[in-house]
Amino acid sequence: PSNTGKIASLIADVGLERWRADTELTAEAISRAHGKGWSDNERAAIEAYLETANERAEALFRELAKLA
Repeated sequence: PSNTGKIASLIADVGLERWRADTELTAEAISRAHGKGWSDNERAAIEAYLETANERAEALFRELAKLA
């Protein structure tokens, strides 16, 4: 798994495949990863995550502004 739980959690939250958090840095592993690219499902998951993340960030800042 990833060397930090934060990266592995982010990958899971976004909906990406688990192998993306692997820490195997051999030439063979890097070559395999490079050849896989992004699947259509992963692209859609990234787009959805970014949209939701922006909406949530804006809501957070609105709530913080109310506290000031």
